[in-house]
Amino acid sequence: MESDVMEFFINDVAVKRDSGGVYTVLESVYKSASANNGADSYTFLLGDVAFNDNHNVKVIKNVAMQKSYLRRIFFDWFSGAAIISKSKPDVYISMQNTAQIGLKKIPQFTYLHQPLPFQRTKKFSIFKKKERKMAFYQYVVGALIKGSLKFSNTKVIVQSQWLKNELVVRGLAKPNDIFVSFPKVKKISQIYQEQIVETEKVVFFFPSTAMVYKNHKVILEALSLLPKDIKRKIQIIFTLTESELINLTEIKSIPEEIVLTGRVNKQEVAEILSRSILIFPSYIETFGLPILEAKQIERPLIVADVPVLRESVSDYEDVQYFNPFDSRHLANIISDFVKNRTIMRSVGFDEESGINTKLDNLLTLVKGEMSRHAKN
Repeated sequence: MESDVMEFFINDVAVKRDSGGVYTVLESVYKSASANNGADSYTFLLGDVAFNDNHNVKVIKNVAMQKSYLRRIFFDWFSGAAIISKSKPDVYISMQNTAQIGLKKIPQFTYLHQPLPFQRTKKFSIFKKKERKMAFYQYVVGALIKGSLKFSNTKVIVQSQWLKNELVVRGLAKPNDIFVSFPKVKKISQIYQEQIVETEKVVFFFPSTAMVYKNHKVILEALSLLPKDIKRKIQIIFTLTESELINLTEIKSIPEEIVLTGRVNKQEVAEILSRSILIFPSYIETFGLPILEAKQIERPLIVADVPVLRESVSDYEDVQYFNPFDSRHLANIISDFVKNRTIMRSVGFDEESGINTKLDNLLTLVKGEMSRHAKN
């Protein structure tokens, strides 16, 4: 391999078009590869996604493997090494949490973005219907991820120091083989604060998907504990549909203080955040990107007290932590905001400015590490 020319083999066959953030990461890496005007070449092993060959990119689509978890396991543990080796790449990158077993002569990197098997906050039960899917990921998928890391020669890319520490403590990777690629914050040059008029309600905002561990339930429980005079002064916004919230929490009706927007785009999230308090009760996260977005425009935070979210908050001062399973504690914090805080609105910033969550530097990181290793 010449130091300035590389052939990449990138596997993200599991990702689908509606996979949310992980699809965005794949799309970014594909665009970065396509925009490379150098001599580097890229082979992508993908499922049913809208990416095609171009001057330096070859796309292999395997929809059957995308649809079958068993086929993907067989590839990762048995057949994949031979298939990858035939392409003779300089480096192999798995973007789907699992490393490739048996790939001994080709350096590999695994982008690990599934925190569920590594968190210590919650043990999901296979016997509870609402938790069954999470239990499967925690124990079955978790065992496959851990096994692939332990029995391969992979280096690992993660988004938090917390997850790096977990991998080291569990003996799954050596510290020097783990790279932390933090989401990057685009600085906003001018932010002004203006007071929200007293007639407006105090808005609490939780942008999230419909997953049990996002913990919408604790917010509803806290809401039920609030006195009527506080309830009249607040509004809580979820980016869910009515059916999603009912299925998650098993409530019979939606409280009048709750506003459901369904999915919203980045600009709408920024607009709502600019006039609200971010409330973030999730107890399982890769990093907690809405926290970075709220910090960026200087919003107050109410955040679940779990290690990875403390890392996301860092030294930001306008934050209150709460036990994610203690609704009374959360209710007290909400009441305190309403009674004792003058809530401001963030203005004067560009809503197009946002967080670089796309891991644009993944290819740069890998190539830089490969070049460094080649010189040693």
